[in-house]
Amino acid sequence: MRKLYIWQWRIGLILVGLIGLTGCLGSPTSNQRVTVTLTDPSIQSSLTAFNVNTPYQFVVTNKGSVVHEFMIMPPPSYTQHMSQTDLNAAALVMIPSLQAKETKEINFTFTHGNSMKYSTGMDMRGFEFASHLPGEYEKGMKLTISIIPGQ
Repeated sequence: MRKLYIWQWRIGLILVGLIGLTGCLGSPTSNQRVTVTLTDPSIQSSLTAFNVNTPYQFVVTNKGSVVHEFMIMPPPSYTQHMSQTDLNAAALVMIPSLQAKETKEINFTFTHGNSMKYSTGMDMRGFEFASHLPGEYEKGMKLTISIIPGQ
């Protein structure tokens, strides 16, 4: 009987240790929330540097009085001679229409595959949040962001 009690006690300690270790490791990765605000005519963001392989939840709110779009774009050097159709295809993320006072959410993870195709070497700076609706980009509807490569 005493051997059974010692055995149960040891199993109990092992389980407590495993539960404690699991708690130290944390819960599964959740999306990091990024608040993006579109106004007439600018873009602000709670974050402008993004890590590769980190999931993000972009919460985009149009606080302006007209319709805007939200795109995560490759560097301007890549897109400067593109048509609107090409820009849409090149966007890493796109919310094509946000009505005034509307909020939309989109989840996205930057990877080497989706970011590096527009970049040379490991330089992933110069990406942008932008709106390319007629005249908006030229009026300032853009915000430079950086994508930080993983190690």
